[in-house]
Amino acid sequence: MGRTPKPRRLTDDTHELATSAPTDEQLRQVQEWILQGQSEHAIRDSIATEFPGTDPLQLVTGVMDHFLRVATIDHRALVTTYGWCLEATKETYRRILETGEYAGALRAIKQIKELADQASALHVPDGPPQDDPD
Repeated sequence: MGRTPKPRRLTDDTHELATSAPTDEQLRQVQEWILQGQSEHAIRDSIATEFPGTDPLQLVTGVMDHFLRVATIDHRALVTTYGWCLEATKETYRRILETGEYAGALRAIKQIKELADQASALHVPDGPPQDDPD
């Protein structure tokens, strides 16, 4: 546990050692390259050129970890977002109904039904989340 890992090489054909930890700016840039659909080879070359001394694997792993965090569903946040959308749509429906614009009111009703269908598909529990008694 107390051992410090040896720095990794940037690429197989480079002798420069990776010694610095990636910055947020570097991670954002690598994320942009990935989202642009750049090839692994092109990303490795760009990292070696733009960020010498930084481990490409560490940068790509950092971006993948970010993608994983973004994709992980926080059930409480999901329920809260659903509740906000439902209340906002109900308020919009009320205001549209006051103006007599019934086509807009029907769209709001359709949106509320779609929200209910989506919540049902996600198995949103009944009632507010309960705190653990621990």
